[in-house]
Amino acid sequence: PGSRTWKAARAAFPRLLSFVERGGRLVVLYHKDTEFNLDAAGFVGAPYPLRVGKGRVTREDAPVEIIEAGHRLLNFPNKIQPEDWDGWVQERGLYFPEDYAPEYTQVIAMGDPGREKSRGALLYARHGNGDYIYCALALFRQLDSLHPGACRIFANLVSR
Repeated sequence: PGSRTWKAARAAFPRLLSFVERGGRLVVLYHKDTEFNLDAAGFVGAPYPLRVGKGRVTREDAPVEIIEAGHRLLNFPNKIQPEDWDGWVQERGLYFPEDYAPEYTQVIAMGDPGREKSRGALLYARHGNGDYIYCALALFRQLDSLHPGACRIFANLVSR
């Protein structure tokens, strides 16, 4: 059943992009490059070109750079503060986008100390009347431990 499920999900993805175009919000949490990239996965998972790589930020205390402090994703319904990044477990993020179209706004950047920062940790794009968000943050680990900052970030991602 797993293979059929993936094929059905990939085949249905254009409907999700149409939902965004008509005014919906789609939040795509990180995907492995083999699950997401057109050449490997065989489907288009974003409204504009976006290629996922293998990059990760493995230090849970890696510095987070706010690129767009005024961006709605960092301010509604919660104002994301520096302390919201404190106390994360295991890692900050994984499978960061390597290449993406200029239609995406880079909201935050991060990188392990001594390594180049990824500016694609959180990407936002308007598509038609809606919003497309690609989130490479390891939110699933933080939400599993009910990390308050991660809960605030997730609420912002899904709130219009």
